[in-house]
Amino acid sequence: MPVRSRKAVMLIEADPYRRRDFYNVLRLTKVDVISSKDSDQAMELVRREHPELIFLNMYDDETDGISFLKQLRCYGLGRKIIVIGMVGDDDPETHKAASLAGPDKLLERDPPPHLVLELILGYLKIEKIEVPDNMQNRVGKKNVVAAPEEALKADEKFGQDNTKPIIKSLGTLLALTEDAGKSRQG
Repeated sequence: MPVRSRKAVMLIEADPYRRRDFYNVLRLTKVDVISSKDSDQAMELVRREHPELIFLNMYDDETDGISFLKQLRCYGLGRKIIVIGMVGDDDPETHKAASLAGPDKLLERDPPPHLVLELILGYLKIEKIEVPDNMQNRVGKKNVVAAPEEALKADEKFGQDNTKPIIKSLGTLLALTEDAGKSRQG
């Protein structure tokens, strides 16, 4: 099996317009971007392409994100794959089901592009990127730096109802970590 020379990020999203928009943001990282419209195709691609990180629409009939993620974790294919799920935050039961499926982080369904980039850079150990002029309005920043390591740690303690928080900004993510307040004070 050939060894990949570059890191890869996978996007699993059924909506072609959202997939295109997300793809345009993800390619700014200069890593390989693999996309899939459904969970069956995605599982084949995971086995073949070995992405380091997956962005997954948790709720869509075609992506079937919860079943996909449970299968990925169950068969061990996801041991070294970071999975960031995207969910709506309006239904507590679906939010809880998404949390229990095992994503590393949960983001709102349409996360800010700079947050997506900050997380990718942090997880893939890329210090920063400069956003081209033609994408700065979309991303909202000229330079994007990696999310700090404490923001990338697993959500070990989450709500009593076993739901992970839905991250809407890096500030929200940092506020949820115990180390964040200490590092900002010191």
